[in-house]
Amino acid sequence: MRGHPGAFALADGVAALTPKGLDHVFFCNSGSEAVDTAMKIALAYHLARKEGSEPISCPASAPITA
Repeated sequence: MRGHPGAFALADGVAALTPKGLDHVFFCNSGSEAVDTAMKIALAYHLARKEGSEPISCPASAPITA
């Protein structure tokens, strides 16, 4: 993995505080970046399950973070 060792240590510490099964941590620079990342993760999940289709031209989080 690539990244700063301190970031990995912090992620491990945060994951240790969460309930079992919530063991992934994502760091973002801003709230809008966090929402955009969450939307992309949700879209990827549903596409993998063949439950949706890709959005057209605009980012899905634009109305949420505006």
